[in-house]
Amino acid sequence: LVILLFGLTLLGFLTANLVGRTLIDIGERIVDRMPFVRGLYKSAKQIFETVFSQSGTSFRKVGLVQYPGPGLWSIVFLSSAPGGDIAMRLPEDEYISVFLPCAPNPTTGFFFYVRRADVIEVQTSVDDAFKIVLSLGLLKEGERQDEVLKLAGEDAAPLKG
Repeated sequence: LVILLFGLTLLGFLTANLVGRTLIDIGERIVDRMPFVRGLYKSAKQIFETVFSQSGTSFRKVGLVQYPGPGLWSIVFLSSAPGGDIAMRLPEDEYISVFLPCAPNPTTGFFFYVRRADVIEVQTSVDDAFKIVLSLGLLKEGERQDEVLKLAGEDAAPLKG
């Protein structure tokens, strides 16, 4: 039984690494031959590798900005300072790149540069901030889904108008 378990684990490891990589390489070579798709694929791949890399600097901090107007606060994910020609063309203040996700689909949103002085950096984790956005504000920092559902079930009462 131990030998069988070890053999299956080893077979799964080899299949996932060797066969999986081979299939991905073949697929990338096919896509690389398609003129229009090639540019889209490479751009999307670079974005995903940057955003989801564990060692990168993307979206490691959460902030608040007044958006869409004064007195209305939105959660944003802080990125990096603008560089190159963009940084030279912005006014003299220090700016930071932010991404404001749309709820409940955080894959869409707004990217813009904000004066660093206009951003309030908060100690909320990126995971908790995503949960807040996804739940439309129903979940709070550090709350677990089962606790919220339990409370909603016990205390749910119709709103009186």
